Amino acid sequence: MRITLRRRLKSETIERIPKGDPYVDLRRKCARWAVDNLNHLEETEPRIPKVLNDRAADNWRPLLVIAETCGWEEEARDAALRLSEIDDDETDAIVLLGDLADLFDREERSDPSSASITSAAGIHR
Repeated sequence: MRITLRRRLKSETIERIPKGDPYVDLRRKCARWAVDNLNHLEETEPRIPKVLNDRAADNWRPLLVIAETCGWEEEARDAALRLSEIDDDETDAIVLLGDLADLFDREERSDPSSASITSAAGIHR
């Protein structure tokens, strides 16, 4: 069985988990599995893809240990790589901050006006 994961688009809505506890049996089984496999989970050091940054590697470590214990290590590493593809240096917010820093460097004043910022961005009222 293959589960394909992707990030949710901002335009997509998700179905929320209903109130109450519809997953009590699943939680019980997961807790039992964790107890049964605790030694292996504590001792296993998963092969973490070297291309992941420190934060991504730390976030993926417990999931990769669980996946390895279940025999899904290749699939889990593939998912970690695909879901971690976003380059933090290229997000819209980072690009915008870089552009604003360039604008501040070009302006004679230390506080460019909104008009000069929108003009530099090609935005006209």
